Amino acid sequence: MTPHPSWSSGLFERGYTRGVPHRPSETYVRQKLEEAVFDPPLVTPEWVESSWRLVTTRASAHRVLRFARAAKRHNVEDRLSCIEVPVLLVWGKDDRITPPEVAERFHALLPDSRLCFLANCGHAPMLEQPEGFSIAVADWLADTQDRRGAVVAGGAR
Repeated sequence: MTPHPSWSSGLFERGYTRGVPHRPSETYVRQKLEEAVFDPPLVTPEWVESSWRLVTTRASAHRVLRFARAAKRHNVEDRLSCIEVPVLLVWGKDDRITPPEVAERFHALLPDSRLCFLANCGHAPMLEQPEGFSIAVADWLADTQDRRGAVVAGGAR
């Protein structure tokens, strides 16, 4: 069954927050983490435990909930064209939470952006493909050094 689509921070995201139990089990957390990545064996018991603690510790759970609610209230898509600095979008080609079509749309809306898709990668490219992610960032930093420096010197935001 395909999760229900929803909007969050202007991103089209598949509804992974619908039907979340009040106190999710470690099994539930593992399942959600495995849905987020391309290669489920990347989800280690340590990652599951860390994530489970985050969503079951009262203070952390409240912060996550506040963040999620704020993200749904504030759609950033309409403001992307106002960004005056170079932007790098590194996206998992196999992202099932925020599909690649969203990356294409954001890339089109951002006046000075580069879009880099990483193959065999889901929603967490920096964790799933750290080498490819690092290469994309290093190349972008080198290629945009002069433009980024001019933006900082000019005071753009």
